[in-house]
Amino acid sequence: MALARIGQSAPMRVIYAEPAGRGLYRPSFAGSRCLQVAVMEAAEVSPFAADSPDTVEINRVANLIAIPLAKPERYRLRKAGAFALGLPLVWSGRPVDVVETPLEWLRAGGNALCILDWTPSWRFRMLMDASELRPTTEFLRIQLRSALTRDGLPIAKD
Repeated sequence: MALARIGQSAPMRVIYAEPAGRGLYRPSFAGSRCLQVAVMEAAEVSPFAADSPDTVEINRVANLIAIPLAKPERYRLRKAGAFALGLPLVWSGRPVDVVETPLEWLRAGGNALCILDWTPSWRFRMLMDASELRPTTEFLRIQLRSALTRDGLPIAKD
């Protein structure tokens, strides 16, 4: 049931993939069976200016992640640059659980945030739009607090 719910917002399928170096993968029949999940991000689409009343916010596929069925902790990205699974939840107006791994994200039925890239980035500013971020472990709480404060962002909720 949880996978069916995730599949409605983040397309997924089973593929064969092999490591391509630096945390990336490439499709290959010689590789292992993986669950490939789309990493969704919000994008604004407007036929005119970004502040137009006709601007529509949609979710788009920003990257793909391959989660090996035999060793799900060894997930890999299709290309560099994916920020998080579940990012559209930040704008839901509801509290968002933050989990450590894509497997935990799948177990949560996609109703969580899983940060894939902790490198300092402007993308952490998007997290400030969440009504509440609820890290599921003490380690995540510390890591999230560090990521938000290193860019000088105020911590609204801890």
